[in-house]
Amino acid sequence: MNIGITGASGFIGRHLVNLLTESDYNIKILRRRDGGVLQIQDSKKIKVVYGDYLNPDSLKDFVSELDYLIHCGGVIKAVRKEDFIKGNFISTRNLVDAINKYNKSLKRFIFLSSQSAQGPSIDKNNLRQEDDPPEPVSWYGKSKLMAENYIINHLEVPYTIFRPSSVYGEGDRETARFFKYAKAGLFPIPAGEKYINLIYVKDLINIIVKSLQSEVAEYKIYFVADGINYSLSEIAEFLKTLLKKKHYITLKMPLIFMTPVFSITELFSRLIKKATMLNMDKLKELREKYWLGSTEKIEKELGFKPQYDVYRGFPVVYKWYKENQWF
Repeated sequence: MNIGITGASGFIGRHLVNLLTESDYNIKILRRRDGGVLQIQDSKKIKVVYGDYLNPDSLKDFVSELDYLIHCGGVIKAVRKEDFIKGNFISTRNLVDAINKYNKSLKRFIFLSSQSAQGPSIDKNNLRQEDDPPEPVSWYGKSKLMAENYIINHLEVPYTIFRPSSVYGEGDRETARFFKYAKAGLFPIPAGEKYINLIYVKDLINIIVKSLQSEVAEYKIYFVADGINYSLSEIAEFLKTLLKKKHYITLKMPLIFMTPVFSITELFSRLIKKATMLNMDKLKELREKYWLGSTEKIEKELGFKPQYDVYRGFPVVYKWYKENQWF
């Protein structure tokens, strides 16, 4: 079996490639000439193909002769909304067009979307379902939804779309930032209780790979999380216990104070032309109280049973950060 991976230099993509190297798949990775550093355990099993997301014809060598394609590539932070559209929608559109033109025998196209594409829920008792009308609040979420719609309306082979919640795991720099804050005895969160879903990266990649052999997953959208609704205060307290901090402050920041901070960091990122997560687009998501979705569909149809919740996953990840000297 030949399987293609985009975004292999990213956090989730690296984990996915390392898992697939343990199987009998022949792996083909799409790389940009200016792509990040590959951190793959066994590169001997991997063929690297160079292509340009903005040029569908340059993707011919990548998509040709593949049985499956997992599209993990994308943009999670950007300087402008146009960068989200370019990195998440246009790249996916061109990849879909290349598949339609050069590989109509592809068995499945897997798209890694985001919970941001479906939007927040109303409250803790009304978890957002996959079939609910999407209501993204950020350009990140909107660009992912644009990509989903193009796949659904134009792709000529079977697809499966996954909308993971916030993903944590070994090698994730965004999660590491919060561990660093907690280690310093400070955990900043928006004022007013917030609720979120989380998923450990290894649970996510395991269900992605499992879905390849499941016909029921064809032409479906699945929300992926560990099934627990966490409050940010609850996570802050667990980090305090995990890191054994006697002196620990959970800094609850009112949005009225966060707005100028995010505005300034966004302006600075535009001046230096380097994206940051502390931007006004991300603030739109932080304003929402409930980022909660239902995992009933993926549990029922794909038999998804996550092996990790935060209370088991965070200690594993924290140990990895320490062993790899991230702190």
